[in-house]
Amino acid sequence: MSRITEAIAIRDRVVPFVQSNGIVENVGSGVSVVIATIGELRFSLRTPFTRLPLFCPASYTDAIVLQRTRVNLPYGLDIWCGKKVFSLQWDHDGTIDLMSFRRGPWEQKIPN
Repeated sequence: MSRITEAIAIRDRVVPFVQSNGIVENVGSGVSVVIATIGELRFSLRTPFTRLPLFCPASYTDAIVLQRTRVNLPYGLDIWCGKKVFSLQWDHDGTIDLMSFRRGPWEQKIPN
């Protein structure tokens, strides 16, 4: 199974758990995400209703960095187990962006 396929399987298990057990949390600048925890795992779900704020570059260097960064897709799932171990974005059209996926024992602790 490919890393993308495995990441999608994790997403498909975690998103319903977060939607059922999560709470909306303000993470600053008027941005909210749905947060859920289970044991030492912390899940953060972003949807089109909880978009990230627009970034306005303050300098030429910031503008260059912005050009090289990935576009934020409407949905995002981040998982922490002490540190961030998983970050995935997707949209309705099937575009998937697996930003990070650190394999480990935390995978055995995600809800079914």
